[in-house]
Amino acid sequence: MNKAMENLLSTENANTALQLCTANATMEELEEMSAAIDAAKMKKERERIVIKRFGEPYLTTKKQNGKLCEYYRVDYRNEFGQRVQKSAKSRSELLEKLWTIMEEENPNQLKATSTIRDAYEKHRKKRNELVEAGAISSQTAEYDVYNWNRFFSGRAFVDLPIQKTSTYLLEQEFRKICGDGTKYTKKAFDKAKSLMSGIYQEALSDGIISINYAANASTDLCKFIVEDHSEEAEQDKYYTQEEVQKLRAYLRSLPKNTYTLGILLHTYLVSRVGETRALTWDDYNPETGEMKIWHEIIQKKNGDKKRADFDKHCTKSGKSQGRRTIALPKEAMEVVEELRKINGHKKYILNGRGDAKFSIPPNKFNEHLREYCEDCGITYHSSHKFRFYGITRMYELGISEDSIQYTAGHTTLEMTRHYDKSRSKNKMVCREVMAAI
Repeated sequence: MNKAMENLLSTENANTALQLCTANATMEELEEMSAAIDAAKMKKERERIVIKRFGEPYLTTKKQNGKLCEYYRVDYRNEFGQRVQKSAKSRSELLEKLWTIMEEENPNQLKATSTIRDAYEKHRKKRNELVEAGAISSQTAEYDVYNWNRFFSGRAFVDLPIQKTSTYLLEQEFRKICGDGTKYTKKAFDKAKSLMSGIYQEALSDGIISINYAANASTDLCKFIVEDHSEEAEQDKYYTQEEVQKLRAYLRSLPKNTYTLGILLHTYLVSRVGETRALTWDDYNPETGEMKIWHEIIQKKNGDKKRADFDKHCTKSGKSQGRRTIALPKEAMEVVEELRKINGHKKYILNGRGDAKFSIPPNKFNEHLREYCEDCGITYHSSHKFRFYGITRMYELGISEDSIQYTAGHTTLEMTRHYDKSRSKNKMVCREVMAAI
């Protein structure tokens, strides 16, 4: 059946023929057809990858035993720059030969026998390379390792050849991992599923599978911890306007230093804490009160495997849309001028103490924030929750979504709406409207 299906898929009327075959097929025959279709797709994907590397094979002729024979050939340069010719009697045979050469050229390339665990190891190495390049933070890469160890590492299915898995198998495994709904929240498992999707993308890119089974796998039948999304619960997840005003007043009453003033400034910026820490005096125009938020500081491991600050020179999105210039209110401008008296001779507006080359560390920023919140009697949330507050407040004030998205530095409107907690509040329909229903 598989051979027949492969022949069928190569015909000009494959779709029509396939419909006729599946109309009266048994379940076993349908499974065979599905496997054959997957194999055909994978073969096409491998051909695409090979042709991209070596070029399209061309038909030529040569004399052999006094006869003129046709054969397929490619001319390419190897990894050492040397010109090489390869040939075979058929196009498919030549493409298979070239695929083997690609595997030998790139020892990290996944093979047909590679397991999900093998694909994870390749994905992990690639993420570490991105850390070294400054494209992602070391925390992001470490979080991938954490999710792998937490959800997948000890599971038997990850040692199966990735080529032998399927969307159905992953859905079954996801259900086993989630169990009776007392282990994980949906948000936590979605991050693990996203990691698995990245792992399968490695196999897809290397041409050993034709579909990202993890991306297609549904978690609809998985059971998760039920979270409290009531208005009261949502209210506890970010700072309210009353709490922000109370914190600001308390910070103004304290001795002026980089932390009291830095946290006070952060409450006005609607920025990520890494962006606030990255602000330099070159980013600020004291005449107009405009502040450029064009880059951020992340932490990554240096040669000693210790975390160190790294100025990315771009925001989290890595795209130009993430950069923005905001107009500071008068109160925030006054805070910046107070900071100038402390750090005006240094590079960063929130520069570290003494001769520190970088900004204040993020853990210290949040430690001081926690202390100030407790001292003035408000619930502590992380510094990132001021971002939720600022975006929600702009929505409540009727600011256009385009302006809010720009101010927040989001590349998509969907992400901006995620930060709008006013949308999660249930609003009662008035009696007059109910009467008209």
